[in-house]
Amino acid sequence: MDICPKCGLPIAACVCEDIAKTQQQVEVKTEKRRFGKFVTRVYGLEGVDIKEIAKKLKNKLACGGTIDGKVIELQGNHLGKIKPVLVEAGFTESQIKEWLKITHKTWRSKNDRNQNGKRNKKQKSRKQS
Repeated sequence: MDICPKCGLPIAACVCEDIAKTQQQVEVKTEKRRFGKFVTRVYGLEGVDIKEIAKKLKNKLACGGTIDGKVIELQGNHLGKIKPVLVEAGFTESQIKEWLKITHKTWRSKNDRNQNGKRNKKQKSRKQS
């Protein structure tokens, strides 16, 4: 019978990954890359099987992707679709924060939208002739 080195329980009853999932803050960021292509990155996955989560995300979202260190990179803009997949994988909604990169310097939360679902923009005044 094998014993987990972290928690001391048998491997079949090991709860290390479940404990790690409840203590993390996951950040999902989308940015626009060269040639207008979007990339979605998932940060903050430590102490869990990143390969397994990346495989689930790629299968559910029907996209390609890779693992870069402790970051999952997915091809395409998946901001609205990635949260339910992560919740299904064992994370809670309060742990997941979604961000959208508008320019190369600014990050805006996905929740920064007005009541109509459009981004808050400054209104330009028109000159009347």
